[in-house]
Amino acid sequence: MYNFLMGSWEPHRDTISLSRLYLSDRPELQLVGGVAPQGLLSLPALLMPEVNPKENQIARVATITSAKASGKDVNFEYVFDAMIPPIPVSKVVELASQLEIATDGFMLQHTHWTVNDADLFRVLFRNDIGKAAKPKLFTLDAHEADPELVGVMMPFDARFNPVYEAITTAATALELRAKRADDIWIHSQVIQDIVSLICQSGVIIADCTGRNPNVFYEIGIAHMLGREVILITQDIKDVPFDLQYLRALVYLPNQQGFDDLTEKLKTHLHTLQTATNRI
Repeated sequence: MYNFLMGSWEPHRDTISLSRLYLSDRPELQLVGGVAPQGLLSLPALLMPEVNPKENQIARVATITSAKASGKDVNFEYVFDAMIPPIPVSKVVELASQLEIATDGFMLQHTHWTVNDADLFRVLFRNDIGKAAKPKLFTLDAHEADPELVGVMMPFDARFNPVYEAITTAATALELRAKRADDIWIHSQVIQDIVSLICQSGVIIADCTGRNPNVFYEIGIAHMLGREVILITQDIKDVPFDLQYLRALVYLPNQQGFDDLTEKLKTHLHTLQTATNRI
């Protein structure tokens, strides 16, 4: 699923009428108290102007970072996906059926926000839109992600074992499987094991504690592949500025903190399960 927004968008923030929100009949995707839930914000977004065949228009893939009702409108903010170049609107219209975009005159020429069931990244990549160059340091697995696998990115340090146990407990409670790169030794290079795990996982949990550069590198790969990423940390200051919009889960490094982390992750994973039907 993905958010599809049509209108004349300003960079990074804009407004849309509440009467033009058609966010599906799923309650977990509706505004709660005028605020967009995490399940809705976790979906990728395609922002496209109202179609005018006489103009050379572009659409952009983005992440909506916040959306709040104010009077009769919804104010929302977003960041463009740097890995996906601008897409000609004519190409989006050509792929409308694959993207489940209504093509009647009203829906193509009037501002609105819908949640469409198509896999946005899969459609774009299959049509050679936004494909990254072939990596030189590792190979990307071609098979689809396992919706029941949770990939865990954290420093190779015994001090993080209790954190991993908390994550595993949360995943198991939802009939998911958690795995981190040092659980698998298939390739001679550790980086390939890590990338393979990211490719295979339906969602990634990454611990930013200590600002480990390897973890940040892995987060970048996960974002490039369009994976859901849940950030956790012992100190919010360890989350880089350009990732803080992802709302990291903060935990304390003691038993109570690990127990609390388990409960937070269960809630978060369950929300993603319900909203996306993918994990």
